[in-house]
Amino acid sequence: MMKNAKDYIEETSPNTRRITSLAYWLTPEGLDNPIHATLLRESIETATDEDFKEAFDGATKAEAARFLEQWELCYMAQWGAPELAKAIVLSDAGRDEALALRAVSMAQSVKELPETFSPKIGIQWAMARGYLINGGVCAWCGVTPGNYGHPSNPLATADVPKVGKAGRPKTIDQKVKAVRDMIARFERAASIQFTPQALCGSAADLLDACQRFEKSNKIKHQVFSTSQYAFNGWLKNAGYSFPTGRTPDIEKNYWTQLVVKVTV
Repeated sequence: MMKNAKDYIEETSPNTRRITSLAYWLTPEGLDNPIHATLLRESIETATDEDFKEAFDGATKAEAARFLEQWELCYMAQWGAPELAKAIVLSDAGRDEALALRAVSMAQSVKELPETFSPKIGIQWAMARGYLINGGVCAWCGVTPGNYGHPSNPLATADVPKVGKAGRPKTIDQKVKAVRDMIARFERAASIQFTPQALCGSAADLLDACQRFEKSNKIKHQVFSTSQYAFNGWLKNAGYSFPTGRTPDIEKNYWTQLVVKVTV
């Protein structure tokens, strides 16, 4: 059912594009933030079956709901065995969820997987173990799509985390660390501790503020010179998120206003 985003993008000029169909929301690129997810959910709940199929290029409400469920799962910062088993079954409807859950739990019991892990680590493990994971889940979790095969297959080249006594992988993604370090700087500047799952302002303003900080302080390696899509993924993996809905006017420039107070 997953759509191709390019089918719904019209280049109107070298620097301008137009979305031609609501079916764009049924692509990993289109369903990239809570606002679009809310709008898609409202369409599923309120539109008639016929109107929905017409607006979403033939997709049924059931297909869209399954796609939305995958996105909501991948939007979580951390997973455990139930979440990974659910991701496996949502990607491959023929799989038995109970058996998938058993496989993950046994991997955790022998320290092949930690008790909690990022969606990316979970999907890499699943693909290395031969589970079929669809492209949308891969994209949202930051994993290159493809089937790495069964562990006895020479194609099984995915990096499966090695876990010691602690329940966490030894290597921490540098992008995630950069985000957490910047949030800590903003906390010191604002003299408050932010709620990770309910940050003030917007992700776009936060990225702008991070970029301004790097430029104003002439940071040699500018980590935040990236796209909004990539930055949103870093935020998610770092355990941060913003409330759904419209950003209050008073918070629109929340992060950029703090930049002058942030110290290196």
